[in-house]
Amino acid sequence: MDLPGPLVDDGRGLVSPVGVVVFGMHRSGTSALTRVLVELGLSPGPLDRLNGASEANPYGHFEPAPLQQLNERVLNRLDRYWHCPPTNPAVFGAVEHDAVRFEVEELMGSLFPRKGWVYKDPRLCVMWPLYRPLFLHQPAAVFIARHPAEVAVSLHTRDTIPIDYALDLWEFHNRIALRELADFGHVHVVRHDELLADPGLASEDLAEFCDDAGIPRSPGERSADQLVDSGLRRSAAAAADVVLGDDTVALWEQIGAMAELGYSPAVAPPSDRLLATVDGRAARVRAHIEALRQGWEQPVESPHRPAS
Repeated sequence: MDLPGPLVDDGRGLVSPVGVVVFGMHRSGTSALTRVLVELGLSPGPLDRLNGASEANPYGHFEPAPLQQLNERVLNRLDRYWHCPPTNPAVFGAVEHDAVRFEVEELMGSLFPRKGWVYKDPRLCVMWPLYRPLFLHQPAAVFIARHPAEVAVSLHTRDTIPIDYALDLWEFHNRIALRELADFGHVHVVRHDELLADPGLASEDLAEFCDDAGIPRSPGERSADQLVDSGLRRSAAAAADVVLGDDTVALWEQIGAMAELGYSPAVAPPSDRLLATVDGRAARVRAHIEALRQGWEQPVESPHRPAS
């Protein structure tokens, strides 16, 4: 099979396609992966415009805050949220988002004015159709996956999301993202546990991938071993008690094969059960928010009202 040549920038858009998009489910190591790519010489955008560190992510998120906020705004307009996104990603390609897409293009042009950028936001697993039309040629893509049980425990710990739903969310995001990657000419698949086990080897593979894709970079001096903290794998012990369904196990094994042998687009779409589960959560969240809103709008009787 012929391998794709280096990415080409034809100069027709505000954003050069000669960069890397990081795909990965929430709590799957996208920040650690992007940190390695930044040290390899890719630009995440101006440092003063990135989301900062947090208790859940002490080394920083490496996400441009303006784009992350825009993505949230688009989801909210659809009455959806990161934990219950639209189950049909094609909605983001609709013409009604053209005005937002123009804003995205301007933001990306200001954040990534040169070749050799890296953009990461877990929402891109579902929202890439909003970005896809900006590029005549798709950028390179790096996909990272973490064991579903570890992701589920992490989401439960951070966001109190039920374990069963967190597992469904893992499968939904990964199936959608892997199918979306079929349009990319350059795709590299990384497993989170392998990144933590041997950061040096993972970094070498990423550097080779970027070079093969023709992405210019200016490497830093720190090694990947100095950048990746294996101690952040805090959910591994609790994850041992999580029971996985057959479809989840099969997808994790398929991802493992891709990490070893290379990306394959032969991924089944989310099942009807998965779609109904995510849609059902979205409906419950909307109902809860509406109930809160109506409660806020109710007139409050003054405790000091004179007796009649």
